[in-house]
Amino acid sequence: MPQFTDNLFVQNPGESLLDVMGVLGSDTTSPDVGRYRIAHLMNTYGTPPGSDSERIHQATYSSMRTARDFCADTHAIRFLSAQFPEDHDSTPDMFRMSDDLQRSVLDLQSFNVPRKLPLLFDILEQGIKCAGDAEYLISTNTDINLMPYFYSSIGRMIDYGFDVIVVNRREIPGFSTDPALMPLMYPDFGASHEGYDCFVFPVKLYNRFVTNQACVGAGLVMRGLLYNLLAHARKMLLLRACHLTFHLGQDRAWQAPQLKDYTEYNRQQSARVLNALSADPVKRTRLKMFMGGSR
Repeated sequence: MPQFTDNLFVQNPGESLLDVMGVLGSDTTSPDVGRYRIAHLMNTYGTPPGSDSERIHQATYSSMRTARDFCADTHAIRFLSAQFPEDHDSTPDMFRMSDDLQRSVLDLQSFNVPRKLPLLFDILEQGIKCAGDAEYLISTNTDINLMPYFYSSIGRMIDYGFDVIVVNRREIPGFSTDPALMPLMYPDFGASHEGYDCFVFPVKLYNRFVTNQACVGAGLVMRGLLYNLLAHARKMLLLRACHLTFHLGQDRAWQAPQLKDYTEYNRQQSARVLNALSADPVKRTRLKMFMGGSR
């Protein structure tokens, strides 16, 4: 498991999670098992009844409930949503709804294809406000399914000293969106995916972030959050070869040519965060090393 920076550890394909103990200088005695209060946040929104999108959301929610039940004796898991006013009826009762989102990217800029997309840091801010006594926040999208042991595994990684964890998903064939077939989806190892779509970090860390106005539902939206986590983490773990989350199918809707202006907009927003964080020499070194010396 290579150590990229003074605070970033990366698990690459072919590397075991047990390598974590060796990297951190741990002996053969594992640390005590902690009990953590975790808030899992997502932006819920309406989908056409009976559509594949609706079934994908239902599969995700089912996987979240299963993972919560799996660790019920160890961790306290709370589900949070940040939503537009019109999406109340589409938000399942399992979620505690935050205050409604009050703006979209269309309030900030015009695009070739108008889409009412929320801003990532607006979602995070609302989630933080209603996180209560949660110690950690998890942020994922409504199409990221969890393995049953997800929360238990995250808790154990926190035990080993990682305060920030980023999980790259697996992609399995979208042969069905029926939640009843989840027991057949779990064992499908699928293929790795390079995108960043699952983030775990301490709630108290958020107040140190440099925010931007990047919108979800478009490319490069998570870069600003990733840069903040890398800049501020005490010990950050990036998992590129773990079967902890998965996505059905390999759709890349945000890559449609008619939507490229959204990706460019997010690119500019991410650059603002990068520039602001890079004013600090320590943060600049971490970011430069992570990006392979491109900056």
